[in-house]
Amino acid sequence: MVKGATSGAVNLGLLVLLALAQGACGSASPEAAWADSLQTMHDEARQLETAGKVDDALVVYQRAADLVPPSGSSRTVALRQDAHFALGRALLVSGKAEQALAAADRGLALGQSKTVFVANLHALRATALEASGRDLDAVADYEAALDIHEHLLSRALGDNPAPQAGGGS
Repeated sequence: MVKGATSGAVNLGLLVLLALAQGACGSASPEAAWADSLQTMHDEARQLETAGKVDDALVVYQRAADLVPPSGSSRTVALRQDAHFALGRALLVSGKAEQALAAADRGLALGQSKTVFVANLHALRATALEASGRDLDAVADYEAALDIHEHLLSRALGDNPAPQAGGGS
C-alpha cells in the first residue's frame, strides 16, 4: 500500500532538494555536507530495507531523522521532513503504525508550508491512523494532503484560467 506508491517520490524529492542545496550553497558548505550525509544514510537504509534487514534500516532512518542541520533554511526543513517521512513509511510497512504516526507528527512539527513534503507527511499520518483503526481521524489528514496537492497543481499551472476562444472584448 504505502511501500510501492511512495518510494520513488521520496527518492526523487530528496535528490531534487539535495541538488538545490548543493547548487545554492556550493558543495563545500556545511548545509551541502549535511545534505550529503543525509543522502548517504538514506541510501544505506534503502539498501538494508531491500536486503530484508528492516530493523537495521529503521535504525539508520532514525539516525537520518535525528541528524541536526547546520541551519534552519527552508531546504533543510524540507529535507528533515522527507527524512521523517522515510522513517515513518518504513515503520508503517513494518506494521508499526503508532510509531509511523509519531514520525509524521515530528515531521509536521517542523513546519506547515504547502510543499510536497508536508503533503507526504499528512498522507503518511492518515495511512497510519487508518492502520490503527482510526479511519474517521484519517480524513482530515487526507484532506490536508489533497489541499496541498491542489494548491501545488494550481501554482504549477498558473492561477489564471485559459483564455476563451474568440477572446471577445
